[in-house]
Amino acid sequence: MMKKIFNLRNIAVAALVLFNTSCTDLDLYSRTSPSTGDFYSTEAELEVAANEFYRDFMFPTDTDKYSDNVFTRSGSGHELYKGTSTSQSGIFKNRWTDCYKSITRANMMLHYMYRAENVTPEATWLRLRAEALLTRAHQYLYLATHYGDVPLLLEPIPLEEAYDIRRTDKEAVIDQAMDDLDFAIEYLPEEYVTADVQRFTKASALAIKSRYALYAKRYKVAAEAAKALMDDGKYELYPSYRELFLEDGQNSSEVIIALPQSVAYEEKKNIQYEIQRNVGGYASTTPTYELIDSYETAEGLRIDDEDASYSYLNPFNNRDPRLKMSILTPGDSLMNMHWEPFKKETWDIQEEKSIKNMDSWLSNTQGSANPAGLLFKKGISDAMRGSFDLVDVDIILYRFAETLLIYAEAKLELGEIDQTVLDAINKVRQRAYAQQIAEGGAYPEVTTTEADKLREIIRRERRVELANEGLRYMDLVRWNLADKALNRPMLGLKTEGISEESNMFSAIAEFDENGLPTYDHVLDNHNILLNRVFPERQYIWPIPFQESVTNPNLGQNPGW
Repeated sequence: MMKKIFNLRNIAVAALVLFNTSCTDLDLYSRTSPSTGDFYSTEAELEVAANEFYRDFMFPTDTDKYSDNVFTRSGSGHELYKGTSTSQSGIFKNRWTDCYKSITRANMMLHYMYRAENVTPEATWLRLRAEALLTRAHQYLYLATHYGDVPLLLEPIPLEEAYDIRRTDKEAVIDQAMDDLDFAIEYLPEEYVTADVQRFTKASALAIKSRYALYAKRYKVAAEAAKALMDDGKYELYPSYRELFLEDGQNSSEVIIALPQSVAYEEKKNIQYEIQRNVGGYASTTPTYELIDSYETAEGLRIDDEDASYSYLNPFNNRDPRLKMSILTPGDSLMNMHWEPFKKETWDIQEEKSIKNMDSWLSNTQGSANPAGLLFKKGISDAMRGSFDLVDVDIILYRFAETLLIYAEAKLELGEIDQTVLDAINKVRQRAYAQQIAEGGAYPEVTTTEADKLREIIRRERRVELANEGLRYMDLVRWNLADKALNRPMLGLKTEGISEESNMFSAIAEFDENGLPTYDHVLDNHNILLNRVFPERQYIWPIPFQESVTNPNLGQNPGW
């Protein structure tokens, strides 16, 4: 597994020292024709070049802010669900640039590493090559699944040739990436002896392969890669879903790939937009009502089921335990501060006193109170109070729970529903209900083998288990549901006439034929935070404007 990778700050320092002393004209950042001198000639130089593969921008990711799971009050929402994105939008340009910058670094090493003739044992040389191939594959899989046909560059490209590059068919790009991952699976180590120096392993390649094979609808490949991880024996679910995303879960056997964070080395994340104004945050990134209503009842029923023990007047009672482990709900506390969106004052547990509630519309008249009455709790602890911009809890990118759900979905789509599929889903659900089971209770076991019902269960399970982990957007895209989920109003609190007796919800959500919550019947009872727009063209991202202008041979995707 890859847990604590090389410290990123140390990598940068080591790289600069060696580049300046060994090859002053080396430019790994160039996307065209770097000057290489005689670099890549020793094992030490190959190690330094490979260290570059662990920088944060080398791990292409999405965010749930693109999806129906999250509302962010920056401007009037993210342009991907405002329908205002163009080929000049920064998101498309920046992601493209980062991917091809990463590909260039990998190609430089792959092309020149044959200079290093005295690397022993041979397994070291093969391992370094595998790291470069995995890095390149990861970028191409992201590019192909987001942009469609893209240039497939397998060698460094001289500047004079760069303006004549054409795009390669998406499926051929994916084929090449899968071949690269197969090499990585064969030659990367099973694990590292030194616990605090972790790099890519076979499991890293299998995790990437399984996710993107699922995205590409190569279900047999996805199932086989996921099964290899399941059979590996090194991975298991961490006992506590809540603690997995905090300090105690960082080095757990559930984590396959994570981006290490370290305050000491200035690699840290900022959670200020996600936390209460009462503790110095902005409370402007909030879970949507659609996400909340996607959590089942404790009996495993959808909240609109006639047998569900659900009341919209007490919407957080008797629900899937992951709801309250992921979402900060009214009456709960976080960072030693009570969360009370309907009260003028709230209780500061740390200071042991009542304070003005800046997150309530009853006391905040500046229009900056929380828009939905909810915040995320997942990945945030009491200990982070006062240091919200210095959070060094690692960012999990690939974990074993996703592997289990990939296996279940791939087998379902292959028409191979058997007990192993149910077991994979139920392992994830058992962990969610771990405390209830420990106290002698039960969990809602999945037993159906009816394909349509099981598909809805798996999709809902992915939504709640992986909430706010950046996977929801591509799930909507690959299920062909983005134009349905993201062409609906996003609801918030009805602030007019609000009182301490107000309720967050005004009725039970209705669900469409795809299992998506809908609220047309209660629109008048809520503020419309955003009228989302998802044009059909957005299923495939555009070639960035500057790229198509510089090289007209790239063409453009339909509708852009």
